[in-house]
Amino acid sequence: MTLILASEFFDSFHKTKPIIQHYVEGKKVLFVPTAAIGEGFEPAYERTIKPFEECGATVETLNINDVSEKHLREKLTDTAAIYVCGGNTFYLLEKMRACNFKKVLREALAKDLLYVGSSAGSIVLSPDIDFIRPMDSPEKSNITDTTGLNLINFSFVPHLGHTEMGQHAITIKNNHANTQKTMLVLKDNQALHIENKVITVL
Repeated sequence: MTLILASEFFDSFHKTKPIIQHYVEGKKVLFVPTAAIGEGFEPAYERTIKPFEECGATVETLNINDVSEKHLREKLTDTAAIYVCGGNTFYLLEKMRACNFKKVLREALAKDLLYVGSSAGSIVLSPDIDFIRPMDSPEKSNITDTTGLNLINFSFVPHLGHTEMGQHAITIKNNHANTQKTMLVLKDNQALHIENKVITVL
């Protein structure tokens, strides 16, 4: 299982590009903009799709809102990597559950798919996403169960040092200072490379 988990994908792309290019050059990348759409904005081409094109990949966009499990599985059959961008984590998790995203993703990761996440796309892999409330808006979804995809055994906290969201990252870190939960807090120019459970901070 190979994961690239970024605080802000574009800002750390210069560090992750060699790994990503190895996986995607001459192949297809599936881009999931659902979290951004749930937050009310369209992801910028220059910060989301263009970097993968610079790696020699062809990028296809798939909003998983109202997508079936079967359709998602079909889209991943000939895909080298999936990129899930930032936005609203609670909305993203709701839509992922509706299409059984976790099950389909696990199957694809076992076949050497590369998962790339940014902000919400990274947070959602945590065991539970309730911790992100100071930075995010649960009201934009209908979920009450905040159990995450649980593909990593720690809470991923992005945007440390960010002009607007940096203080929220500090608040989240302080809120959990006396708990037994493991938390990794990243700046926007940082990312994690996880290869078979070995974590490298880039």
